[in-house]
Amino acid sequence: QVAEDDVIETIFIRLLNELRKVFLWNCSHPEYQIGFDGQISNWAFIRFGPEQRVIEKNEPLLYVDTTTPMLRRDRKEQLDTEVFIKSIPLFLRPIVRRTLLKEVLDRYYRPRDVILDLIASFITHHRPEMVPKMVELGNRWLKENLAELKIQPYTAKEIRSYNRQDVLI
Repeated sequence: QVAEDDVIETIFIRLLNELRKVFLWNCSHPEYQIGFDGQISNWAFIRFGPEQRVIEKNEPLLYVDTTTPMLRRDRKEQLDTEVFIKSIPLFLRPIVRRTLLKEVLDRYYRPRDVILDLIASFITHHRPEMVPKMVELGNRWLKENLAELKIQPYTAKEIRSYNRQDVLI
């Protein structure tokens, strides 16, 4: 464990503030949508680590995911989804294309789902005890920073359930 709980809370709020920029951009540009995987493991602070355990106010934050952002132009996915489909057994590919693919991709464009995935990633990355605090912080942050999107509050139970489904997918 590199970060103390209070530092993790600071990181979480910083990530939400970065994601907010994407959400608001999408709201004002419906013809071009950005899909985003906000999981905790997709972010890095340049100087933060075992020797530097404090995050400075202006600490540079990097997004390091290689599959997003995804882009939709006039509601049409610009990402070649066949790259992902090829990793699935041949006999399952048509089923996945028809039933799961759209839903899986859609969640990267929906603000509520992006934040849900971010909170659930604390379970995936071995900090499940942080989920109640992240739910509390996330719900407060939504009320203060994205009230105009009218996003329903989260519950810890919902986060755990989502994580179980995500692992199956």
